[in-house]
Amino acid sequence: MSDIIYYLMTNFTNQIVFLHVFSAVIWVGAMVSARYGRVKPLRSLSEPEEFLFETKRYKNFFKMMTPFIVILFITSIIMAMSFHDNAYDADGFILDQGAVELLKMVHTKGGIWTVMAMNMGLMSWINWKASKSFNSCSNVTECKRCKEALEIIYNYLMPVNIILGTIEIMMGVVLRHAY
Repeated sequence: MSDIIYYLMTNFTNQIVFLHVFSAVIWVGAMVSARYGRVKPLRSLSEPEEFLFETKRYKNFFKMMTPFIVILFITSIIMAMSFHDNAYDADGFILDQGAVELLKMVHTKGGIWTVMAMNMGLMSWINWKASKSFNSCSNVTECKRCKEALEIIYNYLMPVNIILGTIEIMMGVVLRHAY
């Protein structure tokens, strides 16, 4: 496996880094757009049909982001394994202490991306549940609960991912400059 990683990072470094950065920027940028670039604020929606449209919009958003998350995950693994090969030898002995410190940052980034992906999954699940509830909404109380579910995505979960994604991009810049 390390031979494949070595080959990829030796021959396709720029392409792998480009795909990684491109996916990160698309994911974070799309979240900023979905959160702040809205035509009609969520609080102004009142009819169940409007909420159904909103849940479909979010569903399409989550579908569109999935390939970028997968590409980000694959390129992250490739780059992390190449960092590992620069920090440790085959027997696990440290080759370069600076590379070990960079590897710690790589692992931190991986943890944050994982939290972001789990948060995105949670948003998708909440959206799916709200969509099902809006379809069977029979009274104002039920519709209010569905609206509150969408507000959790809009007001809390999406901004958390935007902040974490921005931190990730900055950490990536630091790593790329250091490597």
